[in-house]
Amino acid sequence: MRILALALLMILFCGCMEQPQEVAENNQSGTSPHRENISTLQAPAPVDSGMGCEYGNPGCGDEYECRGNRCVLKQGCEFSYPRCPRGYSCENNSCIFIQDEGHPGCYYDDSLCGDREFCVNNNCVESAIKEHPGCGFNEVLVEGECTDASYTIHFVSNGLTSEEFDELVGNSVAAFVYHTPLVKCPEKLRVHKSFQPCREGNSFLAGGTENVTVYLYNRSETFTECSIASHHLVSISVEDMETAAATSVHELGHSLGLWDQYCYWPVPENPNPVDFEKAGCSLLEEGDCMFSYCSNPDRLPEGTAPHKCIGNSNYLGGVTVMGLRADPSRVYSSHPKFGFTESGYEYVAEKITCN
Repeated sequence: MRILALALLMILFCGCMEQPQEVAENNQSGTSPHRENISTLQAPAPVDSGMGCEYGNPGCGDEYECRGNRCVLKQGCEFSYPRCPRGYSCENNSCIFIQDEGHPGCYYDDSLCGDREFCVNNNCVESAIKEHPGCGFNEVLVEGECTDASYTIHFVSNGLTSEEFDELVGNSVAAFVYHTPLVKCPEKLRVHKSFQPCREGNSFLAGGTENVTVYLYNRSETFTECSIASHHLVSISVEDMETAAATSVHELGHSLGLWDQYCYWPVPENPNPVDFEKAGCSLLEEGDCMFSYCSNPDRLPEGTAPHKCIGNSNYLGGVTVMGLRADPSRVYSSHPKFGFTESGYEYVAEKITCN
């Protein structure tokens, strides 16, 4: 099945690889709830103030280092991100590929993972979904007390079987946690699931505030028309269970503020712009299915020609999660080279902390 999917992938790449997902937000203030400056970085202090980490006031702690008088999350496998996939070793704080023919990993053999495990970056990882009895919608149970969740995701299904829904949610959450600071505190993530909520009506109001709702649908025989109202909604058409988890991580990246990297948008507002010289960019012509999207006047400076790009390389040499579906490393969350770029991870780390 994976070989067939890859064959179709390369055929599609000659035309239009990926239609942008529709994102709808219901926010009374009229502004995006995920663009506020929720940062773990401390603002640089004036040189003569005696304030800031260069002066030890405040200090940064073990997981941060002092750069430009501000505390920045340490990067590299010695500090748990990136966690090196199977087939890689951590050497000098970098993931280095090693030959390991005897243990190919779950990307190559999906029978290696157990019932409560999911294949992420060629490694079998345990389910990251925890139970939080007695806590509010956006709360988690930590050491016997309900406290604010670092992030809340509400998954809603339509047209999937309950088994498909559970599998896809578990896989999506495992991959998302693996590639965010939540890998150090999975108990701080709150996950809700609503299976086929529109069976008895054509609308559904997702609960909670300050959270994202992921609408997973397949226009199968059990699909019903459904209008979903949510604080922040992303919709994913599930055509292939093997690739849908990677799409979920991509859309969750959007929910945190990251932009697509399959368009060239060189504006200061872009938190993760492509490197034009290295991201495989090509000029778009009118009539191309991505021409209108990449020509967004709010993102493309006047006088700049629209370009389609593959995307920057991530920390393992694959195509970034936010890039074009032009390579297996972008399409499958189980691929050994799946992941965000380092700058993309740093941006996510500003939004999600274990504090």
